[in-house]
Amino acid sequence: MAIRSCSCAVLVYDTTSRTSFNQLQDCIARIQAIKGPLNASSPKPFHLSLVGGRWGSKDRREVSEGDAQNIAYSLPSCQLTEIAFDDDDGIRRVFMELIEAVHELRIEEEYYSKVDESSNSSTSTKRRSTLRRLGRRLLRKQA
Repeated sequence: MAIRSCSCAVLVYDTTSRTSFNQLQDCIARIQAIKGPLNASSPKPFHLSLVGGRWGSKDRREVSEGDAQNIAYSLPSCQLTEIAFDDDDGIRRVFMELIEAVHELRIEEEYYSKVDESSNSSTSTKRRSTLRRLGRRLLRKQA
């Protein structure tokens, strides 16, 4: 994976396959092995987009929305979306929201890079708060 220099990743799982969902944790662990911990104190902000997709009926669901939300809430800047794989508008929406989130992270990164290094502890607290707020807003936007 060419993760080292990127600002975001999109991980897609099938809501009708528990196996595909379980593999998300492995993918997140691989990303963290390369990028470092995906938390608010990371030196470079990183946005993760989890996309649950399905072909056909919602009745065959094996992955609950709550399971996906648990992963999304555990990461500071994570967007969770569910779409039908054959829905072009849904796919387009995922990428537009991803672009918006990465742009906001870049603006935040520029802001905090200008903050005086002497106030490092309060800066990391503010940064964690900002990233959590951004993540919650992205999750609410999906609801």
